[in-house]
Amino acid sequence: MTRFVGRAGEFAALMDLLDRAGRGGTGFALVSGEPGMGKTRLMTELGRTAGSRGWTVRRGRASDEDGAPGFWLWRQVLEFATGDAPVSAEQRFAVFDRIGRSLAATPTPTLIVLDDLHWADAGSLALFEHLVRGQYDGRLMIVGGLRPAEFATRAHGNRLRALVGRHDNGVELRLTGLSTAEVGALLGNQPDAEAVRARTLGNPLFVLEVGRLAADEPLPEVIRDAIHQHLAVLDADCLRTLTTAAVMGSVIDVDALAMITDADVRTVLSHVDHAVAAGVLTSEREFQHDLFQEALRLDLSISDRSAIHLRVAECLPESRLAEIARHRLAALPLGDAALACASARAAGHAALADLAFENAAGLFDRALAAAPDDLPSAARCALLIDASRSHFFQGDTAGAQQRCVSAAQLAQRTGDAEHLGRVALALPEVSDPAWVPLVEAWCEQALNGLPPDDSSLRAQVLAQYALTLVHRDDPERIIAVSDAAYAMARRLDDTVATRIALRAKQLAHSAAHGHLERLSVGSEMVTLGRVTGDLDAMFWGHLWRFDAMVQAGRVPAADAEVAMVEPVAARLGNPSVRWQLVRSRNALAVARGRFTVAARLIDEIRLLRPQSVFWAGQSMLLSRLTGDHVDPDSWELPPADHPLGVASQFLHTAPWLLAFGRTDEAADIYQRFPTTIRLPQYMALLVTAVHGATAAALGDKAAASRDYEALSPHADLHVTTGAGLQITLGSTHHYLGLTAEGDTAIDHFRAAVAANDEAGLLPYAAQSRYELARALCEKGASGEARQHVRAAAATAKRLGMLLLAGQVSALDSRLADHPLTPRQVEVAGLVAKGYTNKQLAAALHIAERTAESHVQNIMTTLGFQSRSQIATWSTQHQGPPR
Repeated sequence: MTRFVGRAGEFAALMDLLDRAGRGGTGFALVSGEPGMGKTRLMTELGRTAGSRGWTVRRGRASDEDGAPGFWLWRQVLEFATGDAPVSAEQRFAVFDRIGRSLAATPTPTLIVLDDLHWADAGSLALFEHLVRGQYDGRLMIVGGLRPAEFATRAHGNRLRALVGRHDNGVELRLTGLSTAEVGALLGNQPDAEAVRARTLGNPLFVLEVGRLAADEPLPEVIRDAIHQHLAVLDADCLRTLTTAAVMGSVIDVDALAMITDADVRTVLSHVDHAVAAGVLTSEREFQHDLFQEALRLDLSISDRSAIHLRVAECLPESRLAEIARHRLAALPLGDAALACASARAAGHAALADLAFENAAGLFDRALAAAPDDLPSAARCALLIDASRSHFFQGDTAGAQQRCVSAAQLAQRTGDAEHLGRVALALPEVSDPAWVPLVEAWCEQALNGLPPDDSSLRAQVLAQYALTLVHRDDPERIIAVSDAAYAMARRLDDTVATRIALRAKQLAHSAAHGHLERLSVGSEMVTLGRVTGDLDAMFWGHLWRFDAMVQAGRVPAADAEVAMVEPVAARLGNPSVRWQLVRSRNALAVARGRFTVAARLIDEIRLLRPQSVFWAGQSMLLSRLTGDHVDPDSWELPPADHPLGVASQFLHTAPWLLAFGRTDEAADIYQRFPTTIRLPQYMALLVTAVHGATAAALGDKAAASRDYEALSPHADLHVTTGAGLQITLGSTHHYLGLTAEGDTAIDHFRAAVAANDEAGLLPYAAQSRYELARALCEKGASGEARQHVRAAAATAKRLGMLLLAGQVSALDSRLADHPLTPRQVEVAGLVAKGYTNKQLAAALHIAERTAESHVQNIMTTLGFQSRSQIATWSTQHQGPPR
């Protein structure tokens, strides 16, 4: 090993971070620099020093070879087990989280040194990124070396560097060339250090190589010559062995190398020993630097290199799938293309099982590229589906869809209904409005081509077909198709098909009147999950039950359901599940007036899924309840370019604008909202309620009346979505009251107060009390109105509902100043003139009984016992009668 020269500042920074990590704050460092700049040497010195202080030091090194297994960088430093759960992004998150917690809990301080990050597979970088993002505090430090230019081209490269740079215990160190003095020290104080420094820019590897030469030829030729001169100390047989080893990989496998070179192990070991003595290999039988390996590979002709790759593939044991695939693919056109394609596919499946989605996607794509022209269409279609799933798992939805379309076109051309059905099932998670019609068409064609008899595939495709129909305005058809899929799945006792069919049934009954059916479907999904050990099924079953209970107004029962969801979600341990759970908890926190908790949950929602705009709607709902102003114009939200987006924007933005007095803007959004918009049935009740309230507020009585008729069948339910609870706005009676008039409105508001009180939805109960007080005030029942005003005011003050508090205060003032309606004021004035009930009736053109009722209501409102008290009040408030 060369002497450790220079890098005093960088080493001090790493030691400072090591000390901080030793006190319990996990630290992260990146050491970047060009090839030969001393990254490995600096990290080795850090490891040596940490080890002398009692730290456990683990080392891993990435490989630039395609055959390296997924997460190879981390497999060298820790136990990497993926478990037996179904392959999914959620499962990978759970594995990452388990690793993070395990590392943080290590009993002794641990330093992990990861070299050559620029070659690391994407899965390894994703795990590194996860650890930096997470809160895994422990006596742990992770340091990685990288080449900046190459690392910047990696999907996770710039993001990982930014995360480390922003981390409280993170640092990136950029290594530059050694000074002239340091070059001299590295060379043993040779007199020409300045000249060597000028020619090598202080690159330590180049300094050592060039320092032995007197040549004045320019770089990079001099570097190549220096490397070859370094290799020239080895005899021809040793060089041939090392050349084959360079094609095989960066670490020497003596037994495999002996088999491939037809040499005995003793001879190979002798060659390895000579290479170690010459400084070409390390004592761990790795190439001292990748430049040595690269130089040896480049000395081979393309045909010789391909022949070695093929020989390696044929000699490796069958268990080393990824390496076999790499070498067979690299050997082409030598060798069997079909066999290379099959090897790549097998390696892709192994990578997928290991959750190395990026590796899997690359292998499936290379298998497709290598596939011979006569590859059967069914096999090519299956490969495209494999590639599609892998691309989806790694976050490339567009790439996944592209491969699905190619597979579907191939299946359609060849009349392959089976694989067309499998294509339709490939991306069930994607609900893009532009994508669903494609899947719908594929399902229809596959069902027409599949045998009519019961089969697992037919049941699954039928269920998927039902899911694609959700956005169509044909609920009876959706229910019929989902029921048929469910019945077939049950006849087959097929749990996979049953699960998809239950999902279809849940969405088929997502209209408001289907809440009881959804409750039943959710219960069956929970049971299915328990029987099969499928935590994901249990989670969704509980969540469906939760949605149905909230819509039925059974909020305490819904709370209990969430309590059952929590441990299941914790065991699943992935961000998607957490997002769904937090979203549900937030809906209840807002509705119950737990605004501080809700604000925290909204922040978590945004952190878990920053690309979703759901948090924006939640922020606006919370804002109009608390009165805390937000600025939606600054959020840079994507445009609403499909019906769901248009509806979501309307139902959050219009009420928010009205709440803050921006009536003209609310009217503009209201006018632009298309009345013929086609929405999935699970959105209908929520959108209709908000539309009706907006119409009433803006004076559109005709639209409000139509919405009243649409809401009336669901009077005893609560306003929320019927699938995937987003928000609950309390009792439907409240919105019926807003869209009605007179005694009808009063009756609905009374019912809304009772329903919201029973559910424990305090903010909505207070709003219903305010609206009830307004309606009673208009009718002249000021005494009862005051009772509701006082109750609403108390709730608004306790919860911090600033806007409602202002509205209630204004109404209270109005009641105090003029508790009578204009008609009642007119009657009081005539009573002050001495009018009898008969005279009142004649003067006002009303029935005498009605005149009597007016007088009685005035006495009730003002708390009077006689007409003379009315006369006195009228004189005090309106002056003496004329």
